[in-house]
Amino acid sequence: MKRAILLSVLQIAGTPLTLVATGHTPQRYVKLLGNSQTSSEGLQALGVLAIWLVWVWGVVSAIAALKAAQRMGVVSPSRMIPTHIAMSAAALVGALDWGTNSEDEGSIEVVESQSQVVGESRQVDVNLPSTAMTILAGFLLRQVQLNIQKMLESARSGTHYRPHTRMSQLILQSLMYKSRHAPKLSERVYWPDSSSRLVNEQELDEIDRIPIGIDGLELVSLGLSQQTTIRIHGAQGAAPFVDYLTAIARLVTVVSGHVTTTFNECGDVEVQIHLGTKGESLSSTEASFDIYLQGKDDRIEVRPPGLFINSIPTDRVEKTQLSTLTHEMGNRLTSGEELSNPVVCAKECDLVVKLMGPIEITKSDGTELKFRKSKSEELLTWLVLHRDRPLRDVARTALWDHSVEDSTFNNVVSELRRAIRVAHPSIDFEIAHNRKKILVPTGIRTDVELLEEARWNVRHDDSVENWRALHEAVSRVRGLPFEGANYDWADAEGLTSHIVLKIMNACTDLARYYLAISDAEGVYFATSQGLRALPGNQEMLELRAQVMNTTTKVNS
Repeated sequence: MKRAILLSVLQIAGTPLTLVATGHTPQRYVKLLGNSQTSSEGLQALGVLAIWLVWVWGVVSAIAALKAAQRMGVVSPSRMIPTHIAMSAAALVGALDWGTNSEDEGSIEVVESQSQVVGESRQVDVNLPSTAMTILAGFLLRQVQLNIQKMLESARSGTHYRPHTRMSQLILQSLMYKSRHAPKLSERVYWPDSSSRLVNEQELDEIDRIPIGIDGLELVSLGLSQQTTIRIHGAQGAAPFVDYLTAIARLVTVVSGHVTTTFNECGDVEVQIHLGTKGESLSSTEASFDIYLQGKDDRIEVRPPGLFINSIPTDRVEKTQLSTLTHEMGNRLTSGEELSNPVVCAKECDLVVKLMGPIEITKSDGTELKFRKSKSEELLTWLVLHRDRPLRDVARTALWDHSVEDSTFNNVVSELRRAIRVAHPSIDFEIAHNRKKILVPTGIRTDVELLEEARWNVRHDDSVENWRALHEAVSRVRGLPFEGANYDWADAEGLTSHIVLKIMNACTDLARYYLAISDAEGVYFATSQGLRALPGNQEMLELRAQVMNTTTKVNS
């Protein structure tokens, strides 16, 4: 009898010790049962919870057996069966876990498709830093893949997505590794009306959201409406959190939408997120959240729903990598024709039409070409921007807002050809078989074409020489395109804003390159050139602020 009682006590104590030692606590599997993303996780949770229920049954049976033994002096062996079952099951679960954890990790194969990363079996790497790129690796890869899919769906037929640059490929490979080996978190999305729900694998691509923190084993995200305002209170020391929030928001809105960051009268930060299409929301198309930073603590309060959570750890280097990846995604679409036949411009052009600032036509030696008639200069400017349709009638309509005589227009064309021949006698004008066209010599290029060529070379081969060429091309920016020229056709056709966009893209690429190699002077140069074309541009100012913060930290 004593032996039976001792054996039952050992089994009753050994079962929970075995389960707890192997990490199979009831709290963990109750939460896993509610948050299970797959059927295998649900079955695993039910199995472990069943072992705990059998153990409870065994404890109750053992207590009843001991009481019966006190009355009759005999212990019934049948009452010990639940404890035997619970102990055997706990030992089996522990053995399986020990065998799984002792397996060799094996080699890691980096695959190109982001979709293969999601749902794979993983082995946690305890050496991974607990930073935003580690915690959100799966979310970021999904968002990149979703953005590419959206861009291709909305693009015209025959459009392709260019391969990523070497820098972005390294970032994506790092995200793929982290997504496999970082601990898996379930995700709960909150909306402005304080409602929330756990999202499964199928819903992740359908909900516009921004992850902001961690609550236990859950990743907490805010559901976005068509226009969402996130106010951050306690702005002192909030720069890392604001940088992270802005970078994630720009990744979400890179296809359609935009993000603006402002300071209100109270000194708090407002991040406004505008979606191009309405996101899933249980409220109206406008929504707002308030986030209160808890001093130096990593805890934040989110209202609604009045939730205290841990903020996602931020890292300035990772923020720069995320911004680089986001910016590049908006410039990777191209047609098949452009991929096979890039725009090639002679390194030594006979004449350069400078559009990025006041209009100037310069020779190969840098001297300016003068025209007797200002309309001849304007006609040359129009022709180099309309190489695909250099029609006489279209040019006359663009340059004059009234009807002009044929002789007047012919004089303008003659002066144009005379000035070019004087500057470069070797230039030959192509013969137009159709008299309705005015063909421009191939040796005449624009500074915008030179800029586009340099940027194209960098995107396809980011060598140091190509970056230097882009630096030289950016240095040609002298101000707002067509500055001082009263060309109505330029604004009417949207050419001014189109050239400004090309300048800003090139300056941003160059600034991010210099930021990545810690060249503060290069960042200031690139951003100052961008601000020449578009004064007060928020992105240029933010890039300058990043290098200022980095320099201050190094000096400290």
